[in-house]
Amino acid sequence: MLIVQVWGGLGNQMFQYAFARGAAQKLGERFCLDTSFFLTQDPAWRCCIRNYELERIFALRPEHATADRLADCRRRALFNWTIGRRTKIPCINPYRRDRDEKFSERHWTPIWPAGRDILYKGYWQSPRYFDFMADEIREDFQIVLGRTPDDNRLLAEIGSCESVSIHFRRTDYLNSPSEKGLTYYRQALEEVKRRVKNPRLFAFSDDMAWVIENFRPDIPITYVDGLRDQGLDLELMRRCKHNIIANSSFSWWGAWLNPNPQKIVLAPKPYNNRDIYPDGWIVAEK
Repeated sequence: MLIVQVWGGLGNQMFQYAFARGAAQKLGERFCLDTSFFLTQDPAWRCCIRNYELERIFALRPEHATADRLADCRRRALFNWTIGRRTKIPCINPYRRDRDEKFSERHWTPIWPAGRDILYKGYWQSPRYFDFMADEIREDFQIVLGRTPDDNRLLAEIGSCESVSIHFRRTDYLNSPSEKGLTYYRQALEEVKRRVKNPRLFAFSDDMAWVIENFRPDIPITYVDGLRDQGLDLELMRRCKHNIIANSSFSWWGAWLNPNPQKIVLAPKPYNNRDIYPDGWIVAEK
């Protein structure tokens, strides 16, 4: 069985689940999720505390790895490492890690007889791990949260115009190379104006007060309040006809799930993963 560790925020969890689905299909194996990360977070992280969200936001009921199963996998890993170190003979490690954060078909190569457990840990942020089953992944990520009248009003507005979602991620990205300043957003906006007639922006952020104060474009914009459930924000982004994403797996999924065949997606230069963007997405950062 494939055991895929799930950790981080919603966007990361979606990549890890999609990787698990794709790898299980390629290897002809079952998969389960290791969600133990969410029980062991350090409270000192504060703004970065994450919750397991996949089964709350989507109608997913994946199998979960038991504590005994995880302990057995770790024991085998330690035993093989010890034997290999003492004998200098390479031993099979039941761990697979996404070390370079780039797509690699080696993760689809069997390393055990069928049925033996393999533990996968990583971000797995490449659509190539699951684009061969994109319809199934999109079906899995249908949001099942209830909507308020305000949500329905926003959905109607988004559907009635050349809507463009624009996402600003700030809280846990400040002073990080992943944080994108206003220059990128201005460049992306100019590209949208060149390609889309009468665009209207819908802004999403974890720091909307900063966005309202600092981002005042010369086209219509709706600042979507940050009090909404993140699953509903994802749904609103997905429904926009076009997308300007942050250096964020969350808005990446909003754009990837967008069903518009003529969508235009503007993205920043990837910080470290060159495989993360599908064909057709435009890197708008100069």
